[in-house]
Amino acid sequence: MIPDKLALVMHALAIDFETANSSRSSPCAVGLAWIENGAIAASGYHLIRPKVPDFGFYETRIHGITAKDVQDSPEFPEVFAHIRPYLASHVLLCHGSAFDVSVLIATAKSYGLALEPFDVLCTLQLARRLWPGRGGHSLSHIAQYLDVSFQHHYAEDDALMSARIAVHAAQQFGARGIRDAAKRAGVTISHRDPGSEPDERDRRTNARRDVGLTDLICFEVSGRSGTPYQVTSSFRNGALDVRCSCIAGRNRKLCHHLRELMDGCVDTLTSRNEEQVGEFARRCRDAGGLDALFTR
Repeated sequence: MIPDKLALVMHALAIDFETANSSRSSPCAVGLAWIENGAIAASGYHLIRPKVPDFGFYETRIHGITAKDVQDSPEFPEVFAHIRPYLASHVLLCHGSAFDVSVLIATAKSYGLALEPFDVLCTLQLARRLWPGRGGHSLSHIAQYLDVSFQHHYAEDDALMSARIAVHAAQQFGARGIRDAAKRAGVTISHRDPGSEPDERDRRTNARRDVGLTDLICFEVSGRSGTPYQVTSSFRNGALDVRCSCIAGRNRKLCHHLRELMDGCVDTLTSRNEEQVGEFARRCRDAGGLDALFTR
């Protein structure tokens, strides 16, 4: 169900993408959920046919969508028509916003679609403030805390859970709306202007390919302040090379992002390739562990 018009003082749109492969410009599904007057008013789900219907093994294993499922579905511009009217007027809600926002921006650019500046609230950061003592803040964990039925990586369910977190935050903090809830929780609503932002992720990915790395695994993780970082694992001249783009990682120091992935923690993972975390850990163990990798 898509509402025709939302003309409220406080409103938000939760959005969740699933991608066909590791490219940010390959969305194959999107889930949407609208908030009105502190309550979830509507939700929607769309399958999307990527420009190039190249579905990766890991991505399909996660969300279950195949090229056959989307062969009769519209491409992104047609689905984007349902999203675009709300970007400038609504706060965009995403759980691990680095992933979903990068999919939105990269795909719009690939089709030559202009994006107006918009505001984003990461509900992962909000969840950490709401449940600081809990063991996890993934959408699956939050569904258990709120005792609601939930199917992870079904995009509409993911968007609805993101919306529920925002509504719950407003109620818990006695806030007047989404922006007030974020302020009381100490979470920043970021302002994005896609027209002035280079596609840094694609540039970094191409650079890695240019230096001839093999068997590349790439994760995107969210830092404690919501900043996205890239963690890579590959083989250079037969030796394992593990890197993180955070400040410590850039100085070739072992950071907590690497340790968390090594321990199998996916709480901060925003790249949706949980299935590769086990392979990352196995590689590190075979190389003698992270400490050995960073002392050689």
